[in-house]
Amino acid sequence: MGISLAAAQAAPKYFFAHQIGHNVHTSTSVQAAQPAGTARPANAGRFLVLPILVLILAQMGATGDNGALSLATSALTSELGATTAQIQLANMIYPLVGGAFMIAGGLAGTIVGWKRTFRGGILLCAVGEVVLAAAPSMAVFI
Repeated sequence: MGISLAAAQAAPKYFFAHQIGHNVHTSTSVQAAQPAGTARPANAGRFLVLPILVLILAQMGATGDNGALSLATSALTSELGATTAQIQLANMIYPLVGGAFMIAGGLAGTIVGWKRTFRGGILLCAVGEVVLAAAPSMAVFI
């Protein structure tokens, strides 16, 4: 590892952050443990933050949509004849499906590329919204 146990115990947060590759301020004992020629690029910290920001925005969108579904309860009941159980089911399933698509989208992005995955996700979302807007019953809506 290149670092002594005493140095790791003296600054455990620096030691573990350094070992997993985070771009944080490190103590001098950890900096001395880096082998020569392993400098990180200047923009390495940006790539650690970008996926978190994307997930935060996706979660905010999912939460907003879930809240809108709760507000649309009376319209769903009157226009689609929805029961309370059906509305609760839709409210429970939505975040689960959204989370599954987030995981699948992340995997697809690493395999086929981020631009193609993003375009496919936008297309899938648009088709889903059109189907929901034209849903003749609550069974199609769910």
